[in-house]
Amino acid sequence: MTFAEQITLLLLNEESGYFEPIPEWRMQCVMAGAVLMDLALLDRIDTDASKLVLVDASPTGDDLLDKTLAEIVAAKDDPKVTQYWIERVALNAHDIFLDSLDRLTEAGVLAHDDGGFWTLSHRTKAASRKSAAAKSSSQSSDDVKLRIFTVIYGDDIPDPHDIAIIALVEACEVFGLMLGPDEYEEVKERIELICRLDLIARSVAEAVKASFKAPRTGPAIAKRQVPTMKISSALFSRSLWAGNIPKFIAEQSEKLGSVFRMSVLGKETFVLAGADVNRWINRRGRLYLRSKEYLENFLQMWGLSRTVASMDGADHYRMRKAMRDGVARSVLEDRLHEMHSLARDYLSRLEVGKKYEVEFVCQRMISEQISNFTVSVDMEDYYDDVYDYEARALMIYVYALLPKFLLQTPKMKRKRERIMELYAKIHGSHSPAQRVGKRRDLVDDLLDLHAADPQFLPETDIGFAFIAALIAGHYSGSELSFAMYCFLTEHDVRERIVAEADEIFAHGDPTHEDLKNADFDVTRRFVMEVIRLYNIIPGQNRQTMNGFTLDGVDIPPRTNVLVAHTASHYHEENFKDASKFDVERYLPGRDEHKKPGAYQPFGVGTHTCLGQRWTEFQLIMNVLLIAYHLDLEMVPETYKLKINPMPKLKPNKKLKFRIKALRHPLTERSKASVEKVDSEELDSQAAD
Repeated sequence: MTFAEQITLLLLNEESGYFEPIPEWRMQCVMAGAVLMDLALLDRIDTDASKLVLVDASPTGDDLLDKTLAEIVAAKDDPKVTQYWIERVALNAHDIFLDSLDRLTEAGVLAHDDGGFWTLSHRTKAASRKSAAAKSSSQSSDDVKLRIFTVIYGDDIPDPHDIAIIALVEACEVFGLMLGPDEYEEVKERIELICRLDLIARSVAEAVKASFKAPRTGPAIAKRQVPTMKISSALFSRSLWAGNIPKFIAEQSEKLGSVFRMSVLGKETFVLAGADVNRWINRRGRLYLRSKEYLENFLQMWGLSRTVASMDGADHYRMRKAMRDGVARSVLEDRLHEMHSLARDYLSRLEVGKKYEVEFVCQRMISEQISNFTVSVDMEDYYDDVYDYEARALMIYVYALLPKFLLQTPKMKRKRERIMELYAKIHGSHSPAQRVGKRRDLVDDLLDLHAADPQFLPETDIGFAFIAALIAGHYSGSELSFAMYCFLTEHDVRERIVAEADEIFAHGDPTHEDLKNADFDVTRRFVMEVIRLYNIIPGQNRQTMNGFTLDGVDIPPRTNVLVAHTASHYHEENFKDASKFDVERYLPGRDEHKKPGAYQPFGVGTHTCLGQRWTEFQLIMNVLLIAYHLDLEMVPETYKLKINPMPKLKPNKKLKFRIKALRHPLTERSKASVEKVDSEELDSQAAD
């Protein structure tokens, strides 16, 4: 491993899922010093207190090092001090850090989740335990932290590689963060001794430390006045009137830039939109943005201290880890037959010839699956209570569009009581005795976390954590509703999906193993295109905790920010004919979704949806099942999609379908339903 990779591993804090909080420029200087140390130990350069000189111009074969080496070779007739090269290389050191992360991931040393949190892989942890048992300090060990601290707490003379790492890390003053002040004081003298053992390491480390004050060279950032969206832009926008918020914001960002200001109900908000913005937030947003402020009133209304959505930093990472297994795609893969059975049972209640509101059907079918798999309780009797109360609370306490008294009506009070009843039912069904022999679910994981640390997850918060999983069914159901609209209108794609469904279900329900060899690529790309064009959550509200400059605009602390992560889906620079439904855009050769930051349907940064792989798979399998069993038509055939944008994007209630026929039987009950519908009723429905 390069020095940059080893320092990256050493700085990883597995408690927070990220790296020790070093000031950004300081971190860049350390990465630059790591590159120079590699070149020095490969005998390409030599350095002392006065200058850095070229020794060998031949490439190392490592792109990460050879880019810097080429610059040094080009300047060989005008030698510079080491600090000059530290500051020059540091300007691009963020890419060095990201490249190191990529390498460590590809090598299986690091693993990361969709929120950008990092951890040692299971293989690396196993190797670390083995190494610790053998008291190994091999330089090739994946566990750099074990090796370096063995040196620091030992008496042996370390090799030059370890001296260089310790010197660079000490230069950025991070050992104090890792050890704490008292323990650091105990080993400080030993660390200082090690840092003096190698002349090259000492000179590079001193140059790194000297560069912390300010770079001698750096790009001038052209500042610009923040553009402000005019109210007329909203009043005369067809996209906004149609409820398509992502498209509206994309249109505004094309005129005003990726950062602009708008006023919503008298509240000034900075809007961040575009692929480059998404990429920046994925990389660095955790340093500047936090989520708790916009949910504060909502939490108070529920009597909560916090939820996973309002957490940031190490606490958010810890909560994600606790919930990860309960919302993993593997839950659905392992219970595939049960998912199909639940879907068939619900669809069998529908009658051939009758018309149904699409979202009503989709929400309930999806919710039955989610409630049974995450909380092991059927929530059929509680649908309306949970969803109506949650929607009303969001409209009042998050979007501030309704007065507070509307949540205190007798009807809403009854719904809240019903939600508490559901919570008690979930909690009561998860006693140790009742869970014997049953598969663990999300509630089991949350209860274990509560038992282990009741201060971190107290009783006041745990109930809502159960209900939040069920609310996810409301959102996924709306996404399936959009999928049904596209399934009914994109006739060519529909035929291909039906063909895939017939092949997959030809010999009965497929198992997870069967799906590994099954071809449902069209359906997969169909779902990808649905969530690109019709994303139920068009943006994320945040507040700045540290000021920053983006696209030449200064954004100060305590600023309300809307991260419009789905606006990039409608930018022509990312997706050709962006408003057109086109499943071919994801094929090899086009791969439009692979442009960094362009395709972000599940959010950006640390709050990227934890259950995105679950959601994608659930949508795919339900679309296939519906395609296999039902011959549908849209009612009326001329319906044009209208989107209801609050409190989330969803098709309006006028989107309906009719079951023309059953392509393949669901249950005996569904066959009886077919026989019960006579031609007179069909004529009546058609006239309607």
